[in-house]
Amino acid sequence: MADLTRGRVSWYNPSKGYGAITPDDGNDVIVQAPAVIAAGLHTLAAGQVVEYEAGESGVVVNLRVLN
Repeated sequence: MADLTRGRVSWYNPSKGYGAITPDDGNDVIVQAPAVIAAGLHTLAAGQVVEYEAGESGVVVNLRVLN
């Protein structure tokens, strides 16, 4: 895994399969269901602290929940 960025889940809609993460030092990034599932999760909750890697398109490709 490359360098991870830390942030908080802004929102996540499991029925639509996407949401947003606000990094500690930047603009929101999109998180989609495949990254959530690959992390072994079913959903994310607003306010969860996460670390992630954003792909070239700015969409989260690797995700880890810290709390």
